[in-house]
Amino acid sequence: MAKTKTPEVAVTRKSRAIESIAPSGVEFFRTRLQWGEYVATVLAVTGYPPKVMAGWLSRLASLDGVVVNLHAAPYNPAELIDNLNKSIVQWSVSAETDRKDALSAMRARRALDEAQTLLVRLDAEKEVVFRATLTILVYAIDDSGLDYRTNQVIGALAGQQLTARTLAFLQEGGVLHTGPYGYTDPAVEDFAAKVLPASTLAGGLPFVSSGINDAEGLALGRDGMGGVVILDIWKRGADRTNANWTVLGAPGMGKSTAVKKILLNEWATGTKIIVIDPEREYRDMCRAIGGQWVNAGGGATVINPLQISDALSGDEDDIGQSSALARQIQMFKTFAALALRDLSSLAMAELEAALETAYRARGITWDTDPAHLGPEDYPTMHDLYEIVGAAAASEHEPGRRATLTELRALLRSAAEGAGAVLWNGTTNVELSSDFIVLDTHELQEADDATRRAQYFNLLTTAWERVQANRADHEAAGGRILLAVDEAYLLVDPNVPQALETMRNFSKRIRKYGGGFIVISHNAGDFLDPEVKRSGQALMNDSCFKMIFGADGKNLKEIRDLYDLSDGEADLLAAKQRARAWLKVGSRSTEVRVTVSDEELAVFGGGGGR
Repeated sequence: MAKTKTPEVAVTRKSRAIESIAPSGVEFFRTRLQWGEYVATVLAVTGYPPKVMAGWLSRLASLDGVVVNLHAAPYNPAELIDNLNKSIVQWSVSAETDRKDALSAMRARRALDEAQTLLVRLDAEKEVVFRATLTILVYAIDDSGLDYRTNQVIGALAGQQLTARTLAFLQEGGVLHTGPYGYTDPAVEDFAAKVLPASTLAGGLPFVSSGINDAEGLALGRDGMGGVVILDIWKRGADRTNANWTVLGAPGMGKSTAVKKILLNEWATGTKIIVIDPEREYRDMCRAIGGQWVNAGGGATVINPLQISDALSGDEDDIGQSSALARQIQMFKTFAALALRDLSSLAMAELEAALETAYRARGITWDTDPAHLGPEDYPTMHDLYEIVGAAAASEHEPGRRATLTELRALLRSAAEGAGAVLWNGTTNVELSSDFIVLDTHELQEADDATRRAQYFNLLTTAWERVQANRADHEAAGGRILLAVDEAYLLVDPNVPQALETMRNFSKRIRKYGGGFIVISHNAGDFLDPEVKRSGQALMNDSCFKMIFGADGKNLKEIRDLYDLSDGEADLLAAKQRARAWLKVGSRSTEVRVTVSDEELAVFGGGGGR
């Protein structure tokens, strides 16, 4: 026979539970109360429009610092019908007799029409009615925060043509009425109770929009109501047109953890992964799953920026009939503009001529197919440096000689100096794994020009790997994700072509069965007037947007960019770790990213914990 708990034990446990959630103290004032460390106020809705929109409480209940309680009890429809009959008679008289007061007559006629419509619903359609009391507890850490949130609530109600009033001298009853106790305060009900049709009440529920659940895919976390957020990033239809992500937020808010969770899940289901990693946040994870980690920030790894990656090959609709060499020269000119910040337009023209000479010396012409070339077939940065030097030495015209001499001086670092360890020589790494991390952490102390140029060099190299996935995608549905962390490193108002290239890659990656993930801190980095066209498109066109905590100017820029509501902006302003605003297509929800101990073990150190 099962043992039952004694009443004394049950009471003791109940008391302990109450003590654990009870505030340290409560003090009531005329229109406010002090609840532990918070200040609060209780409002009641006292006026309703004749018609309400579906989900009319959704915006209100999703605001931070707001607790909504709707108490409804069945009401005798016969009593309401009797009251409506009396009111209809009064409004009929007013509509006919208030001829000198046009406004009063108009209001009387409108009230008459509404009452008659409701009467039909009650009598002919037998609609059930309820006596409902809607109370709202608003709380904040200080008085100014409370005033701000209270105004938000009043504004949200006004947008639905609802009227709210503060429960003056009824704050204690209002708190009890709003709590999850099933308690109804008589004084509060006398003040705020209204008789409402069942359809009006039902139209306000659920209080918040449903979460996002694709039934299969990545279990990212939970929404604000505790529902599981499950995403299939390859799902298509309606406003789900790509697998691209924009991930923004202040440092320490959980961006790296969320991205690692996405990448690990996708890799486990067969998706190829490439990450450009300036902060060494993905090395441990890459090694834990047997991926390929490449130290691309210095040392033994060389990726020759003169090797034809043909980053536009296969996109005949975009590139027409231009040759692979012509496309590579255009890509290298963007690389050079990033690496050689003082390059003049004349020097750029001389550089292009020198490039043609360097490729021709290796037997590479406009008609050459790079598919038949190996890494050793391409010129190096030192070859280019020597060609420019020889041209300068043989030039007799003073102005051109000066330009060539300047260009040679700018190329020296890449050919013989500090940049040579990155760029001079034959490419000596082959990207062959299904999980690749291109690490540039050792460039942390390098100048901005070197970091940006290498970042661009790696982006075009990674894109070649993306292109190689096209055959696998067309044959067997193979998928690939390219994640670009600290993407702001490619934002240079003086060289907008770099960001434009990244934007073009994100646009075309779907052709290769891929998705593009952009991770950065601030939206403003992408909204400089010189780069805004590509930057804003890059962040707007992604189907998946996950924005973590932000404040100040960054919060304002994010809010304006994505047209966030007050509640969504408050969610970001709270800056709670692992808590983000998630938008998938046109649907949005709060998400609290959840990570298991096993996942954390795989993630390792280096951020993302």
